[in-house]
Amino acid sequence: MAHDPNGFVRRFMGGLAIKMFLSLFLLVALLIALPKEEVVPVVIGFMLTYLVFLGFSVARLTALLRRQRS
Repeated sequence: MAHDPNGFVRRFMGGLAIKMFLSLFLLVALLIALPKEEVVPVVIGFMLTYLVFLGFSVARLTALLRRQRS
């Protein structure tokens, strides 16, 4: 990160995008396999878990970038 901060951010965002698409494929596979009455709770739980993960990742990146600047 110290040598190429823009490259680091691109790799970090690329990694998040790959994780998002893999998560969406997993969600679609679960939705196909589950009975219809269990779909809504699974989708809501999955979305909340993903948002928590995303918030944690962004907070960690922000802390790393701030620490790097000082």
